[in-house]
Amino acid sequence: MKNTLSKPRGGNFRGKFKSESQNGIARLKKPDILRYYDADHLPAIVRKYIQHSGAFGKPRVINLHAVFSGRMRQKPEGKWIEINASQYTFFDKPTRVFYISSKMFGVPFEGLHLYKDDHATMENKLASVFKVASSRGLVMDKSETVSYFNDMCLLAPATLIDENIRWETMEHQTVKATYTNQSNTITAMLHFNDNDELVNFISEDRSMAMKKNSFINYRWSTPINGYQDCDDRKVFSKASAVWHTTHGEYVYAEFDLNKIEYNVSNFDA
Repeated sequence: MKNTLSKPRGGNFRGKFKSESQNGIARLKKPDILRYYDADHLPAIVRKYIQHSGAFGKPRVINLHAVFSGRMRQKPEGKWIEINASQYTFFDKPTRVFYISSKMFGVPFEGLHLYKDDHATMENKLASVFKVASSRGLVMDKSETVSYFNDMCLLAPATLIDENIRWETMEHQTVKATYTNQSNTITAMLHFNDNDELVNFISEDRSMAMKKNSFINYRWSTPINGYQDCDDRKVFSKASAVWHTTHGEYVYAEFDLNKIEYNVSNFDA
């Protein structure tokens, strides 16, 4: 399949972020109400999680806009850098547009992750000029499919009724989910607590980007630490991103969810 993604140019990541997001927003139509029977085919713990999130009786989620703050580092003993991020995710046509800004060595740093039509790119630049990372290809496509499904699980539980997910109930309040988007199929283990909250998401199908568009496959997880009420729904407040390498666990990112809106009709950076 031909890759339909257009590559960001000249450091104009913010402009690309805006245009791709507006393209998705333009598709918004009035959503139906999510009913309890829409989730009849799901494992009981997943239905309880959706109910706990406050999604039933409200419009189905077609898109979302989330704003984060937090910190990231490039290696296990590396220096943390403070980051801000804004993201639009679309569930009618699986699309994820993630823009990040920060400073590295005192120099402005920005990045754009774009997942669209089951293909993905990741581009990072210093001072809007110097490329410090660039990834694309089949491994990147699969990795970002994991990220997209992670959005469904952490940010939009209402979307877990999707017919492209296969479920298998495991032990200890755990389910295995297999999600397919066109040419990409990934699996994840979802772990819940006694309060019907998702507490961890673990996948073996995401790979760490290295230099020169190379990758290393490691287990990837996003443990959740706390929930909050946002936009009349319950959603996580803090989460981490963890690589489980051959040398041990490596927390490379920590995020605070500052804002989330569902079924947005206007772009807001």
